[in-house]
Amino acid sequence: MAIEADEMTMEPSHPGEILRETINPALGMTIKDVAAHLGVSRAALSELVNERRSVSLDMARRLGAAFGTAPGSGSPCRCSTTCGMPSTRNRPRGSPSSR
Repeated sequence: MAIEADEMTMEPSHPGEILRETINPALGMTIKDVAAHLGVSRAALSELVNERRSVSLDMARRLGAAFGTAPGSGSPCRCSTTCGMPSTRNRPRGSPSSR
């Protein structure tokens, strides 16, 4: 039985799904607790976790700082794909971005 190539492709996970399924249970924190830690409203984080909101650049930076992840690393904040912004991590401050 042959499997077509497009049958095997999977949609990338929504960052909210990753937060909901992986990070929140591991931390044992409520949405309210995580939102307070990130410095965002409970409603904003709830919309992200319930996949009704995409990751903004600001949220990607907050998530990256909180969880020690770089934008574009496959973390909850895949900024390079979600925001269309190049990663600035490991780049000296004030240096032009490489394109």
